[in-house]
Amino acid sequence: MIRVNDNLFINPARLAAAYYANGTYTALTTDGCFVNVNGDVFDAIASAIGNFKIDDTLYVNPDAVISLEFAQGKYILSLLNKRKLEVSAAQAEIIEAGSVSVETENITGLTTTQLNALKPGDKVLKKTGNMVHTYTVSYKEEGQGICLTYVDASLAETVSYDYVEGEWVYNSTDSTPLING
Repeated sequence: MIRVNDNLFINPARLAAAYYANGTYTALTTDGCFVNVNGDVFDAIASAIGNFKIDDTLYVNPDAVISLEFAQGKYILSLLNKRKLEVSAAQAEIIEAGSVSVETENITGLTTTQLNALKPGDKVLKKTGNMVHTYTVSYKEEGQGICLTYVDASLAETVSYDYVEGEWVYNSTDSTPLING
């Protein structure tokens, strides 16, 4: 149990989300209760939801997510408790990616250890400033090569690595503009 104050405790298993907005820390339970908490309690809640960190201001329990939709220029996250949270485009991309295997700032600078751990279908999150791109392992042949692919409305990009003398080595990046039509 997480102690909020002398009269209130929260069961970590009942947490749907925790977020920071407009100077207020808030915990949201799976039954729909909003609880404003102080920074120390937020840190304890964030730690309890630790594996579900979206960024420093938002933690989400994936078991509590119903849907993520884009409507009227906003990303809306719908939770089991029928509550809806507005999230940023970067947060939405992370939520869509689901389980992320590797995070990096440099998609062409992944290490052999990072690449060895990946399998087809795994997600690699590239964070650069406010931009977030989710690459998917689209191909991997042990001891041969690996490809990471990113696709958005206007571009398909594939980053490839070759396996040379026991190490993964960056090979190339191929970008293809997509024609909307």
